Amino acid sequence: MALFAKKTWKNRLSEYPNRRKLTKENGTTELVTVSRSEGNVSREGDAFSDTNMNDLENRISKAIGAGDLPAELGADIISAIDALNTSLADYKNTNIADWGSNWQGGVTCSINYSTSIRKLFGRITHKVATAPEWGEVVGILEGITLSYAVPFAVYSTRGQVYNAFVLTTDGKIKVYGSDKSKLTNVNEQLEFYIAF
Repeated sequence: MALFAKKTWKNRLSEYPNRRKLTKENGTTELVTVSRSEGNVSREGDAFSDTNMNDLENRISKAIGAGDLPAELGADIISAIDALNTSLADYKNTNIADWGSNWQGGVTCSINYSTSIRKLFGRITHKVATAPEWGEVVGILEGITLSYAVPFAVYSTRGQVYNAFVLTTDGKIKVYGSDKSKLTNVNEQLEFYIAF
């Protein structure tokens, strides 16, 4: 597949290029010839023409093709795209297996097993008006184990940011952090994204 397909631009050709048809409020029409009346022109600028556009096409083609872009770089780009497509096929999803009594929502963890890159994202809802307890379990992710715990912030749909959660080594999302006492709004929705 080519990285760039050249196009040949052509100027528009018409019998009356400056003629316009005006339709008045009462429905009658009138043909007028339009010409420029711009006053002093301080800079002419570049015309939109087939000559200028085809020159641009040629410069882009040269830079991408046999010109300024080394052939091995093109091969590296194709290899990177192939690797990315393969990696995306390796993503598996897992969800919360068990919610704590004060929590609900949707959390997904995508795991690329070929690169071990994991991304946790979702939205959870704190269902009660009292602040959560230190160490309270929000939910447990199925089949997730880590070599270290990952603290993360959540973003409230009310515009607040709370540093109050951690993903533990055994796949539990728990309440930890200085902002836990601020989580006192009933049904407050909290969004998050972490990569680990």
